[in-house]
Amino acid sequence: MLDLSRPALDFTALATGMGVPASRATTATEFAAQLGKALAEPGPHLIEAVIP
Repeated sequence: MLDLSRPALDFTALATGMGVPASRATTATEFAAQLGKALAEPGPHLIEAVIP
């Protein structure tokens, strides 16, 4: 009951659907760029960080 692998959830789409800006980062470079953009804007922001 604590496994989040099934069904596969799209956290970025869920956040966007609730009015929260969201993005997905698959590399450290993408994450750093998205974090900088998120910190420059007021309010919450979700960054889905994909870790292999």
